[in-house]
Amino acid sequence: MSTIGVPAPASSPADCTLIGDSPSDIKAAHAFGARAIGYANKPGKFEKLTNAGADTVAEQLELITSEL
Repeated sequence: MSTIGVPAPASSPADCTLIGDSPSDIKAAHAFGARAIGYANKPGKFEKLTNAGADTVAEQLELITSEL
C-alpha cells in the first residue's frame, strides 16, 4: 500500500519525486537520490530553484498536480 507521495516500501529513492519550494528541498531530494520538482510560488524562486539543481521548475501548482 502507498500514500500520496510515499512509495511502497520496496521502492528505491530513484522511484521517488519530491516537490519543494526551497533550494534546501531540492538539495535534500538529490541527497536522498530522488528527483526534485521545484515549485516557484514567489518572485525570484524560479532562478533559486533552478540554480539549486531542480530537475524541473513550475510556477503554477496546477501544472504539477495535473500530472500526478
